[in-house]
Amino acid sequence: MGHSRPHGYILEAVKRRIFLLLLILIAGAWVAWKYYPPFRAAALVAVGRGSVCPLDAAVKSDWNLKQQIELKDKILNASLQVQSDPQGYHLWETPKGRFWLPEGSDYVLPYNLAEQERKIYGTGENGPHAGDIVLDCGANIGVTIREELKAGAKQIIGIEPAPENLESLRRNFPEEIKAGRVVIVPKGVWDKDDFLTLRAARRARDAGEVQAPNFNRRLSPARPPTLNPRADSRRATGLPDVLRAVRRGQLCHPAGCVVFPLGSSRPP
Repeated sequence: MGHSRPHGYILEAVKRRIFLLLLILIAGAWVAWKYYPPFRAAALVAVGRGSVCPLDAAVKSDWNLKQQIELKDKILNASLQVQSDPQGYHLWETPKGRFWLPEGSDYVLPYNLAEQERKIYGTGENGPHAGDIVLDCGANIGVTIREELKAGAKQIIGIEPAPENLESLRRNFPEEIKAGRVVIVPKGVWDKDDFLTLRAARRARDAGEVQAPNFNRRLSPARPPTLNPRADSRRATGLPDVLRAVRRGQLCHPAGCVVFPLGSSRPP
């Protein structure tokens, strides 16, 4: 006749098994966190650290980064600076065409072109279409404008506050500006009319940024002045006012517009 094990012994055995299972789970989670980026990204979203990034996009972030770097290097290797001028601007020949840009921003251009190659603004319904009327809020030097023009956009309103970017836009699209197909608005965009600070720096990696009053928040990558870096107050037009101007036909045809917000990777 067998002897039954004491209740306390069974309880201790269960506790040991639970502890061992928890230890395995913790060790597995640590390994996944350290060596499997999609798990790390998903975990950050799960704990509320990815409020603007959906889960499906988060788990692809490591692959997207690798693709971005690969495309950037490919474009850079196929590009060549063909001209510079005393005013501090460089002309680059790239697989996406020629672009003038401010001195110091040379290696930002292939990165931006790689983003367009990846179709970060979407495809299909969310992508560019013939006949679109576009508000490009934070037009930079016009990389997105070039893509919209190629897709057959009817008119593009390029809103940009940085002086050097504005000069680059005028150089990059002289015929389109003359024809009224591209309209350049030398302002920033905010949720109301205001004066915001456009911070500038000499190096491209210290990219300029528009800052809201009383707190430090990056709104849009605006290429900074390179010859006279300083903090400068720039007029920001409230987006509702821009849309009202559109409806009145002051900026573009009132039939409708595709709006690319500041810092956005896709239309709303």
